[in-house]
Amino acid sequence: MTNIYLDNAATSFPKPKPVVDAVLGFLQGCGNPGRGGHILAFEGARKIFEARENLAQYFGIKSSERLIFTPGCTHSINYVLKGLSQKGYFKPGDCILTGALEHNAVTRPLNQLERKHSLEIAILNVDVSEIKLAKKPRLVVLTAASNVTGAVLDLEKICAYCKQNDIPLLIDAAQTAGKIKIDLEGKHDAVTFYCASSHKGLLGAPGAGLLYIKDDWQLKLEPTITGGTGSKSEDLMPPESMPDRFEAGTQDGPAIVSMSAGLSYLQERGIESVLLDQLKLRKAFIDWASDKAYLKIIEGGFGKFTSPSIPDLPIVSFLFDKVSSSNLASVLSDEHQIAVRGGLHCSRQAHLKIGSLEQGLVRASFGYANTMKDVEQFCSVLEQIAYTKSNSKL
Repeated sequence: MTNIYLDNAATSFPKPKPVVDAVLGFLQGCGNPGRGGHILAFEGARKIFEARENLAQYFGIKSSERLIFTPGCTHSINYVLKGLSQKGYFKPGDCILTGALEHNAVTRPLNQLERKHSLEIAILNVDVSEIKLAKKPRLVVLTAASNVTGAVLDLEKICAYCKQNDIPLLIDAAQTAGKIKIDLEGKHDAVTFYCASSHKGLLGAPGAGLLYIKDDWQLKLEPTITGGTGSKSEDLMPPESMPDRFEAGTQDGPAIVSMSAGLSYLQERGIESVLLDQLKLRKAFIDWASDKAYLKIIEGGFGKFTSPSIPDLPIVSFLFDKVSSSNLASVLSDEHQIAVRGGLHCSRQAHLKIGSLEQGLVRASFGYANTMKDVEQFCSVLEQIAYTKSNSKL
């Protein structure tokens, strides 16, 4: 059993009751949406339509068909990068501008494209006003927030740069969706592709993700997965209409409706208020750790690109007395029933920049269900580990 769960950056836990109810309701009352004229198929289609409308409204998308449901954020990113590749968008020598804190969901497909097309991958390490690349980027790909340090990108600054230079922008919002508001067809209309997942900040079930595609960019993407869509069954080519063009095969209806239910739950509680409560827990832990010689907090990473309004998410990563992060995470779980994440967090690029590639970091990420009592107990256990013979087991 886990008494304290501090791994919400990986997946939110526990799921709120409305999310669980939405999953069960779909499983017990819906058929396959778009695959039949019977009442259960219609009910499934209705629930997915309502979920799409609810999520689109929150993300500032006027036409909900521009919001695609995918199997996850990683799939969304790959749909874009590999869809552009298959459509012939990238040419040898093209430049893609990306960041130094990216998740492997970005760096691995970019590495594949770099080899396939002989691309130039430029890493963004300076202020946008100082960017002087040899050539105009064909695409900008950036994470909205680091899953390692919690640092939040100054999206307004990046949007201004991309709009001024007419460069398409892909945002990996796995960590910020459901936490930081975005207006994709208003204030943030420079975002061409927006990718997010169900199971993190939106509090939904795993197995679903989001992909927003701006204007007519869907025609510049070759669908990487094709098959039945429930529409245009007489045509052997994928439909051009949205969202069917990128929603081949039976979707994970329970996960999709859970994502919408999670959003509604957060809106009812107040999304900003929920985030503020989590940030208070983060601050309490950092304040406690500030004078501990055996513990070093690792923060930041975006430098001048850090958001001025919300600089951090409720994520804290740290080094612990030259101890392997994976070993410490195991001790916390096995001996104290506290769930954290140790290692490289699927983000080699970030750890390379931070300098923690060899040792890794311990990451504690706070969620809506955590309390100040959780933080106090976590701190107490870390202090106990630091000053007892338990250290010998690490």
